[in-house]
Amino acid sequence: MTEPPTSLTGRTRLPLERTPEEEREEREFLDLYGAWEPLTPAGFAAEMVGFDRPWWVIGGWAVEAATGLRREHEDLDVSLLVCDVPAFVSFMAGRWHVWNNVGGVLHPLGGRDGRWPTVDEPASQLWLRRHAAAPWVVDIPLTPDHDGRWAHKLRPHETAEVAEVTWRADDGLRYLRPEYVMLHKARQSRAKDLLDLRAVLPVLAPDRRAWLRAAVADLDPAHPWLPRIAGAEPSVRRITASDWPALREVRLRALADAPDAFGVLLAEAQTQPEEVWRERAGGPSPILLGDVEGRPVAMGGLFLPDDDPGHAVVWGMWVDPAARGSGLGAALLRELLRLGRESGRTVLLHVTQGNDAARGLYEAHGFVGTGEWQPLREGSTLQVETMRLG
Repeated sequence: MTEPPTSLTGRTRLPLERTPEEEREEREFLDLYGAWEPLTPAGFAAEMVGFDRPWWVIGGWAVEAATGLRREHEDLDVSLLVCDVPAFVSFMAGRWHVWNNVGGVLHPLGGRDGRWPTVDEPASQLWLRRHAAAPWVVDIPLTPDHDGRWAHKLRPHETAEVAEVTWRADDGLRYLRPEYVMLHKARQSRAKDLLDLRAVLPVLAPDRRAWLRAAVADLDPAHPWLPRIAGAEPSVRRITASDWPALREVRLRALADAPDAFGVLLAEAQTQPEEVWRERAGGPSPILLGDVEGRPVAMGGLFLPDDDPGHAVVWGMWVDPAARGSGLGAALLRELLRLGRESGRTVLLHVTQGNDAARGLYEAHGFVGTGEWQPLREGSTLQVETMRLG
């Protein structure tokens, strides 16, 4: 059920880390149920053209749409209301075989005799494939409904219109809001779910973060995610001129820690006066700081040159060694890329030869090398390559 680290577009994705137990379970699953070749959200949407009932993407693909996190996806999960299953089965007739998975037991829906027009168990799933020898392509965990209104599986007292719990992305597809996705993921709390949580928390509004914390606490008052959701998780913010002391502090720490990653030397930056830092912090080119428990430990900027209105350049990316592995670098980069898209410019950056960790992060977010190299700074033997957002 695993998508390769490189997608059909050739853009690198973060590979998933799996325990030996998870690898064994996946092999047993495939041996029992057969092969999977999951569609992408766009691929499934093409099969749904003309279906007049609501459906939406859930799971890891919904996290990617909300955060920009590009990782491997083991499958494609979408959902629809239980009341719309008969319409879905009828819509797919003659093109796809629809199977109902109830606790691991499968039986077909529809068919020539119409024996099973819908599901008997609302808390079940639908699987699709072309024919008996074909691979499965999508998993559809069904969503209960109250008179056509969405109802939360884990919190049945919560109901809403589908439009209130989903959002429509730039690709035109509807996705489940990330806080609802993460509540379902909290039940398993696998390595990939923690990766998704790190990506989601910085983009949640305070009220939605509070909802997620309360919902996870209801699920398990001792859940290991609760401290992260409560605020120990890193956050990203855009600075203003008044933040210049924090910018100076973080920038000098970055230059001291990783002199081979930047074109400016520490000694040079230390002599720059307050007005330079103040102007930089409050200028039109955005600069972000990443905080952990209120302390800035990371930074990144997006330079918008006046003399080159077609390009925006990511610069100054750095995360304190103590905060690495927290997802803060990826969160900074995703927000910078969002700002870059808003500017309408082509986004570039430069990476030092041999800095494989940085290059891997950039490639995972869609950057590709251009083959254009130049010295890190005047007189340096180190080379940097220009990368362009694909």
